[in-house]
Amino acid sequence: MLNIKSLHVTARNFLCFLIMFLMFSYCFVQVHASETDEEETTLSAVLQDGGLLEEETDSGIMAFRMADQGEMERMLVAAVENLQGNIPMREYGMTVSELSTFLIKFLNNHPEYFYLNSSYNYSYDKSSNIVTELRLTYKATAPKVNEMVAAYNSKVEEIISGVNPSWSDLEKALYVNDYLALHCEYDNSHTYHSSYDALIGQKAVCQGYALAFFELMKQLGIPCELVTSDRLNHAWNLVQIGNYWYHVDVTWNDPVEDMCGRARHVYLLKSTKWFRAPSVSNAFPHNATDFVYSGPAGESQASSTAFDNCFWNVVDSAFSYHDGYWYGNYGSTLTKYTGSNGGLNKVDTIAALDKKWPVWGSASQTYSENFSGCCIFGGQLYYAEPNKILSLDLSSPSAEPVLAYELTDREQKMGYIYGFHITKDGILNYGISQSPNSSGVRRETDIHVHTFGAWIVASSGTCLIDGEEYQKCSVCGFQKTRTIPAKGHTPGSGVTCTQAQTCMVCGEVLSQAKGHTPGPEATCTSPQTCMICQEVLAKAKGHTPGTAATCTKDQKCTVCNTVIKRATGHRHTEMKTKAATFSNKGYVKIVCQDCGKTVSNKSINKVKCKKGAAYTVGNYRYKIMSAKTDGKGTVSFAGLEKNVKKVTIGDTVKIMGASFKIVKIEDRALKNRTSITSVTIGKNVHTIGKEAFYKTKSLRTIQIKSTKISKVGTNALKGIHEKAKLKVPKAKLKKYQGLFKNKGQKKTVKIS
Repeated sequence: MLNIKSLHVTARNFLCFLIMFLMFSYCFVQVHASETDEEETTLSAVLQDGGLLEEETDSGIMAFRMADQGEMERMLVAAVENLQGNIPMREYGMTVSELSTFLIKFLNNHPEYFYLNSSYNYSYDKSSNIVTELRLTYKATAPKVNEMVAAYNSKVEEIISGVNPSWSDLEKALYVNDYLALHCEYDNSHTYHSSYDALIGQKAVCQGYALAFFELMKQLGIPCELVTSDRLNHAWNLVQIGNYWYHVDVTWNDPVEDMCGRARHVYLLKSTKWFRAPSVSNAFPHNATDFVYSGPAGESQASSTAFDNCFWNVVDSAFSYHDGYWYGNYGSTLTKYTGSNGGLNKVDTIAALDKKWPVWGSASQTYSENFSGCCIFGGQLYYAEPNKILSLDLSSPSAEPVLAYELTDREQKMGYIYGFHITKDGILNYGISQSPNSSGVRRETDIHVHTFGAWIVASSGTCLIDGEEYQKCSVCGFQKTRTIPAKGHTPGSGVTCTQAQTCMVCGEVLSQAKGHTPGPEATCTSPQTCMICQEVLAKAKGHTPGTAATCTKDQKCTVCNTVIKRATGHRHTEMKTKAATFSNKGYVKIVCQDCGKTVSNKSINKVKCKKGAAYTVGNYRYKIMSAKTDGKGTVSFAGLEKNVKKVTIGDTVKIMGASFKIVKIEDRALKNRTSITSVTIGKNVHTIGKEAFYKTKSLRTIQIKSTKISKVGTNALKGIHEKAKLKVPKAKLKKYQGLFKNKGQKKTVKIS
């Protein structure tokens, strides 16, 4: 037999189990939906860490919206410059692969962030693959990074300061190529890859050269890209000059065997076709088809061959600029050029360099090439011969060369001068070697004795930060600096409730103000003041007006109930009247102008309409004939108040609110009104009184609309204009011709 109680218990237990199962399932789904994971990765295509560019794929940054890329980049720039570690990322909706591609592009486009590691950690939502947090690391401690960044920025500024604002983009690119070739040495240990290594350490591999060139072009506002080839294991640049893009390989313009003063130009501003193909000048072609570009300009853009066979292909020393002109050693001559985006154009030959370099150990053999080089310092153009450095005064073209330095006897036994360079502070660097293909031994010496002027303050500093002053050589322009020690703060007056104690020199706050000690809160009439200095902290609030005062009721403050404004009484009144009419009563009211209340009201009885009473409506006078005020009453037209030219006697007229028919023109109504020229008579007129228009001598037209006229008084038309016309209804022409006959008018009056 089935036990109903047991069945009930079993059902209840099953229901409880079902509810618990659903709750567990819901919680599991919720936890699973928000489950995150953490990963660490290292980017492989970052140039500053020795990588090469990789082609982007559809799964990378191409899927990430450009607007979001810009916002993400601005955020990341701020984070990196503040050495921020943890960065929330969920709001950007960036996937794991998009983040990797974005960071590669970010690092390669920002050589100035050389201190940012290419390895990073991140958290991401496993269900959506969206990155939720990015964790960056840096290559040094914050103080060290700040020190490196300061040095880097100072060096970039120093290099850019050497650029003349009048230069074309080509001249700027030439200057940067030569600067890097002169000051950076190829790193044969393949350890240094960043722009920091190239500019500060002055030693780097191809990535360092390319990133430094990219950085300096960016600072100069010249479009530039990075180019790499995995097959060549090499990096260089693409730069825009005018409307065309060109390849620039500063690494290959700097001999691997670093030689003092040597800067080549064979790989400067070349087309893609020339870059890949071997030729007489291109001894080391970039013979590969896997070029990858960091920007939108590709190899097809670099199609201009304008500089493929440029004269500078054989110039292996740096060009120098002075007073509007470039100078270089080309074809065994010191040559003067002007510069533009079209190239360097020869202006003049400064000097012939006919001195030959002997082959070491041979009594008769010499090299066909010239190794004189070229460098300008302090307005002097310096060049080399095998055993000496000579100078020419550029301000005196006809001056003879002057000996600037000659190798000592000991140095002459070591070899010849195969390259030199003069630093900005007047130090001559020169290389002594027995072969033009060897860097040999490097030496340095002062090229001249500086003549310094007075110390000039460059920065006065602050109380806590040292200042700086400098002396400038009047010959070469070289500057030496020294520190102006900080003096410390000079305390001003002590602190008060509101006044901090500051330094009397720099204004820096030394002790903060103490702040006020508030007294009782402000009321409607009393302010709140500081219990220490009695300064008003909060003004009296003032009353909060209630309902405005009326003539009979005061206005009070809703907070403290103080009377703000007394009831005024009915002080300002005005009289309002309404004239009585035949059909309505009138009144005289006294009304308060402030509250609108009626103070007194006096009624005026209706006007009684009386036969024979006269009324003026507008300019016309009327006389009551029938005193009915229901619209059936009648009046006669009795005359005018003042002269007019045209008179229109209507069908009806409204007098004292009632309408009356105009049925008659009174005797002599318009007598002697000499200004009238026309009269129109309405449809209800049946009688025209005697002498109605008597001597109205200017009256030329009478327009009669009424068909009811039965009586015209004696001499009604006498004295009107002799050519007057009477216009009557057509149906009444004959009757009216007889009716108006002999009413005083002359025969010339025409009735039609």
